[in-house]
Amino acid sequence: MRIDANGNVGIGTTAPAAKLDVNGNLYVSSIGTSSDTAINIRGPNQPTNYASFKDISYSFDSAGSARIRGSRGGGWNTNLDFLVTDTSATLQTLIHLNGQYGRVGIGTTAPLSAGLHIDIGSTNTTNWWLDGGNNMIITNPTGDSAIKLASQNSHITFGNGTTGDFLTIGSRDSAGSATEMLYMDNNGNVGIGGTPAAGRKLHVYGTLSAGYDIPIRRW
Repeated sequence: MRIDANGNVGIGTTAPAAKLDVNGNLYVSSIGTSSDTAINIRGPNQPTNYASFKDISYSFDSAGSARIRGSRGGGWNTNLDFLVTDTSATLQTLIHLNGQYGRVGIGTTAPLSAGLHIDIGSTNTTNWWLDGGNNMIITNPTGDSAIKLASQNSHITFGNGTTGDFLTIGSRDSAGSATEMLYMDNNGNVGIGGTPAAGRKLHVYGTLSAGYDIPIRRW
């Protein structure tokens, strides 16, 4: 054990870099009731929010780190974040737990509404969140957003796709290029081969062929 001139204590090291610097394994136990706290990391009462954060850091020589970050809110509420470094050694928040509103953010520290908010990031700005009721909301502030069910050769898409607010059914070729073939708008109009014209319940682009007679009735 080493105590230097600054009052730093080193265990397993002769050059402690903090008030307590342990080189080796550290074992902490608490014998008692289940409510006992084994390790208590205390932060300041002021300032509030992220300016008061304290980290538990897992660092690696000549590499990045992973951290668990705690911060206080505006009152008794607290926040908990899980952070990792990317390939450019920039620290990124992957998961954020907001104690004030009961929100969970993945890829964002400002989750929208109540429940879960997923922000995929700058390369794909689609946001997913639950509005606190029975709705899952998907938005993309810079482009199109949709729910897509896809296999290798086909896909079904609902949302604000490349052709507007339609339910679409399409296919994909071996190179992954998609072709939308059937469209239904929010007025119940159906288009085959393209979007339906206004007021047309069924709009077919191309030749229409039927194996049987098609009765046409007008009211």
